[in-house]
Amino acid sequence: MSYDKFLSSFDSMSPMMGELLTLSNFVQSKIIEISPEEKTTKLYHYTSAQGLEGIVSNANLWATDYRFLNDSREMKDGLDVVYKALIDREEVVLQELAIYLKEHSENLTEFLTPYIISFCSKHDLLSQWRAYSNQSEGYCIEFDLSDSRLSTYQNSTVIICNFLPVIYDGKLKLKIVNFIIDELSKTIKKYNIDNDNISELNPENKGMIIGLLQNVFQIPLLTFKDEGFSEEKEWRAIFLANSVQNEKLRKFRTTGGTFVPYVESIFLQNDEENLFQRKTLPIRSVCLPPAAGNTTRKGLELFLHHNGFQAKNKVSVLNSAIPLRNQKNINW
Repeated sequence: MSYDKFLSSFDSMSPMMGELLTLSNFVQSKIIEISPEEKTTKLYHYTSAQGLEGIVSNANLWATDYRFLNDSREMKDGLDVVYKALIDREEVVLQELAIYLKEHSENLTEFLTPYIISFCSKHDLLSQWRAYSNQSEGYCIEFDLSDSRLSTYQNSTVIICNFLPVIYDGKLKLKIVNFIIDELSKTIKKYNIDNDNISELNPENKGMIIGLLQNVFQIPLLTFKDEGFSEEKEWRAIFLANSVQNEKLRKFRTTGGTFVPYVESIFLQNDEENLFQRKTLPIRSVCLPPAAGNTTRKGLELFLHHNGFQAKNKVSVLNSAIPLRNQKNINW
């Protein structure tokens, strides 16, 4: 396909693209509406002592490439739900989308690379201490996001995150997917992409349509996780970087001998008309790990004071209420 033909095809689909973009935004609000999690601006991030030091010292958080997260079936759980719902539809283009998703499940992020930061809606949660904070040696940071947004940037490249609760319940996943499919069905009929003329489309146009429909499912797939992870009570900051942005933003760290891609994100503060980088992180409290003693508390207080959190914006230092014994040192 020549570049001119590509532009012509692209322009002809612009109205449809606009509608699908609006639908994608609407789907995000639908996920929040359907989720059993209460809508909140107070979220928690469990991390190691080294993680807390890096967050405070550098005033940023690291968003990890989704392929390196703890769920080995990341996105695949949602794909199973989407495939089963699509393949039973009457519209041929939706059936073809189902087949495409199944056949290309390993390559769905060729264009958009998702990076994710995990938060939790619950403070002082035992499963989180165990999973992300080295049992009893990490910290739980409370962030107030009421007037802030997370962004990753490099020079003129800026990506604002999508902030959404994770959906674990199978019935809720299916409800969201069927809602999307019903809306896509309306769009397909509106633009006459019906069973009679889909076969008449050239492969390039058909591919573009399949790609546009697929993108509507991108965010839901990233918010669906296996029910076995439900105790995590997770909310996600999701950054979608295209291939060009990815090359500019991506950095690497090593974990357990593996190189892990990530992007740095900063907090932007909302005013009435603009977004600007916050002078200080919107941290409201830091909870000590279970079994922490006076020495740990004093060290944290000195660290926060050194970084300007105790003078103007006092950050509360809280004790965990969980009687989890530190196995390394009973008297820690």
